[in-house]
Amino acid sequence: MGFAIVFNVPRKALGLAAVTGAGGQLGKQLAALAGFPPEAATFAGAVAVGLLAETFERFLRFEVPLFSVPGFIPLVPGVPAYHAVVAFASNQYALGLEESTRALLLTAAIGAGLGTVRALGKIREHPLF
Repeated sequence: MGFAIVFNVPRKALGLAAVTGAGGQLGKQLAALAGFPPEAATFAGAVAVGLLAETFERFLRFEVPLFSVPGFIPLVPGVPAYHAVVAFASNQYALGLEESTRALLLTAAIGAGLGTVRALGKIREHPLF
């Protein structure tokens, strides 16, 4: 809910923005417990955020980013990015590249998860046939 407050989400949508973030974390944790690699678990969390954001958008008639932005921010890979910076600063370039790649893949998984849900929602709204 903290990120929703920072981004000035309307008061009546704050609770659902918090639910979106919690749903993303739950999706990520369940996928990790099921044995998925961190990238796939992050993708699952992002899909959960996307599904919840799309659902809440349809019921409350707010824009999707109002729910998805506060929902996916906790999924952003801050720790691998921090470790990459520390490794580069310590002249450990191989480790820095490894952590940078990990952060990039986790970030790509977030984008892919949110984009997949959004694209499938658009297909449902505007079918090809």
